Amino acid sequence: MITLFSSILITPHAGWETAKKQADRKSVLIRYALPLILLTSAASFAGVIIENDAWLWEMGLKKFTITLLTLFFSIYIAAFCIKVTFNQMFNESYPLSKILVFTIYSFSCVFAVRFLDELFEDMFFIGVFTLYTIYIVYEGVSVFLDITAKKLYSKKILFTVIASLIIIACPNIIKDAVLMIMPGLR
Repeated sequence: MITLFSSILITPHAGWETAKKQADRKSVLIRYALPLILLTSAASFAGVIIENDAWLWEMGLKKFTITLLTLFFSIYIAAFCIKVTFNQMFNESYPLSKILVFTIYSFSCVFAVRFLDELFEDMFFIGVFTLYTIYIVYEGVSVFLDITAKKLYSKKILFTVIASLIIIACPNIIKDAVLMIMPGLR
């Protein structure tokens, strides 16, 4: 998991080549997504302790829960939105399981940035680095989804931008929705 995660972040093309070989939805969820979600959620809990002088376990538990729910639901909702976008743009029906795997690996940059953001609240500028998701998605569209034809280049670019925006925005939208549905977590 750690080698694939770092490979997707550092050398996306090579990381996607490796990810293409490990495209089983269940194993990607259990061995890649869930550990990263739990790690990021644990970082939000630890961030409360690091940033405050007092032991605020209740606030830490709330942030842990918000982060866990946000990231978990974001993956599925983003995958659904990306599948609909893909089907509309390319007139091709990709199975949701493959799009889900694509979405999980595309979330790598979001996981890394959220981990640092949750751990250290003073690093407000770190959110800018989520834009690197655009490059990760671009490589994933080429390698993982196998869209390389020159005639589809403009659609590929548009799809990359739309999918990246979905991946970047979805956690923030879901977080707001979770806090609206469960106001006790504020």
